[in-house]
Amino acid sequence: MRPGLEASRAPRPRHVGVPGLDGLRALAVVLVMLYHLLPQWVPGGMIGVDVFFVISGFLITSLLLVEFRSTGRIRLGAFWLRRARRLLPAMLLVLFVSTTAAALLGGDVLVGLGRQLTGALTYTSNWLGITSGSAYFAQTSPQLLTHFWSLSVEEQFYVAWPLLVVGLLLLKVRRALLVGAATAAAVASAAGMAALHVPGSEATRVYFGTDTHSFGLMAGAALAFALPHALDAARRVTVGPVAARVRHAVGLVCLAGLVACGVLLTERSDVTYQGGLALATLLTVGVVQALMTGHAGVLSRALALRPLVWIGRRSYGLYLWHWPLFVLLHYANPTLPILAQALIVAVVTLAATEASYRWVELPVLRLGWRGAIRSLAAHTLSRGRKALAVAVVAVTAVLGSAGVAAAGVVDAPAITQAQRQIESGQRVLDARPTGADRGDGAGDDVTVIGDSVTVASTAALERDLPGAVIDASVGRSMNDAADVAGRLAGKGRLNRTVVVGLATNADFSGARVRELLDVLGPDRRLVLVTGFAPDRVYWTSEANRALREAVTDDPRITVADWQTAISAHADWLASDGIHPTPRGQQLYADVIARAVRGS
Repeated sequence: MRPGLEASRAPRPRHVGVPGLDGLRALAVVLVMLYHLLPQWVPGGMIGVDVFFVISGFLITSLLLVEFRSTGRIRLGAFWLRRARRLLPAMLLVLFVSTTAAALLGGDVLVGLGRQLTGALTYTSNWLGITSGSAYFAQTSPQLLTHFWSLSVEEQFYVAWPLLVVGLLLLKVRRALLVGAATAAAVASAAGMAALHVPGSEATRVYFGTDTHSFGLMAGAALAFALPHALDAARRVTVGPVAARVRHAVGLVCLAGLVACGVLLTERSDVTYQGGLALATLLTVGVVQALMTGHAGVLSRALALRPLVWIGRRSYGLYLWHWPLFVLLHYANPTLPILAQALIVAVVTLAATEASYRWVELPVLRLGWRGAIRSLAAHTLSRGRKALAVAVVAVTAVLGSAGVAAAGVVDAPAITQAQRQIESGQRVLDARPTGADRGDGAGDDVTVIGDSVTVASTAALERDLPGAVIDASVGRSMNDAADVAGRLAGKGRLNRTVVVGLATNADFSGARVRELLDVLGPDRRLVLVTGFAPDRVYWTSEANRALREAVTDDPRITVADWQTAISAHADWLASDGIHPTPRGQQLYADVIARAVRGS
């Protein structure tokens, strides 16, 4: 076997611990959790993943360099075994518990669970997520294991990158070339994300893709090549006090920039994918380099505070647990206020993470798989018959839960309740014969422009407004309204009363309403339908605010208040809290019909 591939049992080289990195991990996981639980507070909190990527790329590359320079080789077998010991115990526990809970809950939470489990266990979640084509519905009906996409990107890096590093080091490639190559790879990945992202389109492909979202990992690797002895206990060199102060100042500015990115970037902005995430990556590099000076500064002391270090060392578990707990609570009680939901998820996440860290992860890390099992068995036997009986009951419960989980996966519905409602409405919409919007009915002089809520309600709209033109499409927003209205006008299908129900998928400015009014002209009347969505879909409330402000500016505009009407009947919505079931669909049509009639 080649030296670079040996899995020798030689002592591991000593490396320097950097508590500030744990603090940075804490910031990253807090950003991600806030983004998921309270997105209106930190709409750009997804950058926490990019912070993790930079830290991972830096640490993994640094540790490989320390080992190579200390021993002349990299024991890849031992490296991958350490990764397995670190990652698998918590992951397997989360998969088991969350899948069992989902099976007991039933319903929409089980949709796609077999694919998700396959992706999680094989670390291919990101690519399976790209090919599943469920991006739109994943926003409104979150999937249990979606967050495994980032773990998949990292694990793919853990498999491929050490092999490449071994080759480069054995070839004795100069440090400047190593830095340049890693930097070029990071730039290429970021450029790929920017180039492949189509403005205004859904970003799953570029966000989940290993090729387009590995720039954080490679930027961290480039920094490790640039500071090759940063974690080497035997060779670490501290910089001078002046240089340290300068680097710490840069780090503080970069940390402030990261916080700003967390507040200003959003998943719905093209800027996020065309440089925003790359900027967050660069800022993270700026923070990490400041922690590597060997001097304590304001930044390193702040990030080494005990609470941050405690969170940072458990950041992996916090990331693993919080999302499935949120999804389970979402489906169990979709009308729960967002703050109450966030508090419950946060508390349970902390408890589950600490239990996993203390009783599952650390034993495997310290003793290995077999050692941890032997220790548990010896501890149980030493406690006598009662402990043995408890262990037998526990094993039986685990086996029974595994059966429940398996049954849930096998019996999972193919699509969500919301998708069923939309597909049913789409069939009605597609079946309308040419000229169906020309007749003698209450809707003969009405055009309805809508989104997926309108699609789902097509049959009810036909009953209340027979003869109306209905043009609706999934994912459409108010930003599309003027273009759609112009297209319909060109076909002679833009009637005297135009109903626009596009307040669900994005916020908009008053300029969008003015653009629409310009297309409609002075002789048409506009009915704007308010949107309804759970609190976490925060842009809907902003869209409603802009809609109501527009009404006061022009007498041609009337409001159809779907938001108020459905608020009293939340049980008439699908599990996503957005799309109406048949009773809700009829209410939607009734609200619009009353606004059209002016009653």
